[in-house]
Amino acid sequence: MREETLRLLYYTVSRYPDAANGILYEIYDQELAEKKIAAAKRVIEWLHTLMKK
Repeated sequence: MREETLRLLYYTVSRYPDAANGILYEIYDQELAEKKIAAAKRVIEWLHTLMKK
């Protein structure tokens, strides 16, 4: 699967849990959750740099 498709899938499932057709805690494991948290932190850091300009 292309990475863009995966991003859209993860967005959709996190935004609309019923779209997962399953239980989210069975879909997300520790590794995936840590990757998502790290990505969110990078976005926040990027936004902070934009706000300083």
